[in-house]
Amino acid sequence: MKRMKGKGLRLLFLAIAAICMIAGRSYALDGGLDAAFGAGGRVATDIGASDDDARAIAIQSDGKIVAAGRTLNGANYDLALIRYNADGALDASFGAGGVVTTGFGAYGTVANAVAIQSDGKIVAAVGYTGDFVLVRYNADGALDASFDAGGIVTTVFAAHGASANALGI
Repeated sequence: MKRMKGKGLRLLFLAIAAICMIAGRSYALDGGLDAAFGAGGRVATDIGASDDDARAIAIQSDGKIVAAGRTLNGANYDLALIRYNADGALDASFGAGGVVTTGFGAYGTVANAVAIQSDGKIVAAVGYTGDFVLVRYNADGALDASFDAGGIVTTVFAAHGASANALGI
């Protein structure tokens, strides 16, 4: 059995840390919950009345954490982004108190993937709209008007059911 060293081991640790963050928890180096993160190592943020969930996370170079997913607006699902400071507190400089939602009309929408560009802009890959959609936000959570049509790029496919599920920048 080959032992992992250096960069490979660090990448494995980052992958494990990302999986742990998806569950809304932060773990200390010893494997226990990191009590300095959120409330006892956990964060949970309600956006809508029900059915809020995170599908992807990305960690910015400054340690802030972006969670992407969906929230029920009453009739349909909207794309939802939440940004936390490294300690688990909502980042008040992002959107409205740390939360951004983007609706796509009558379609149900969910962000399945999220990535941070080197300039701090946030890109989300959207699923369940029936088409392939990318949405780009400025670092403050506003849609990036310089990215195609007001921050949203849509590729229409003849057969519905297209979904974007991963991103790489």
